[in-house]
Amino acid sequence: MRQKISFLKKLIKSPIFSVALVFVLVFGGIALTKEIIKRSQVQKEINKLEQEVKLLENENLKLADLLEYLNTDFFKEKEARLKLGLQKPGEKLIIISPSTGEEIPVEIEAPTPEEPKPSNPIRWLKRLFK
Repeated sequence: MRQKISFLKKLIKSPIFSVALVFVLVFGGIALTKEIIKRSQVQKEINKLEQEVKLLENENLKLADLLEYLNTDFFKEKEARLKLGLQKPGEKLIIISPSTGEEIPVEIEAPTPEEPKPSNPIRWLKRLFK
């Protein structure tokens, strides 16, 4: 038992052991530093991706709200009035003149549907055999 303890003391005091210990500590420290840097970079990327997910979720919510609004009857009626010039029965459009402040009632007629154009071959046949 004493021989084992004296052998360990001699081994610890030897210069080869000291050099090997320094060698292990230096390379262990380098490996540990690399791992810490790698983990830090991964954590930064995770944080960045989480922020991007939050932004995309917010954008998704906004788009869902917009889609819900676009599917409402109110929006459809508003667009029909503005873009197609449609109105409810008995409704009248009144334009207020900016210069005189006078109200001018305007009658809007519903647009008449256009006849569909004939296809190209039919148009060519009519043109050739006039």
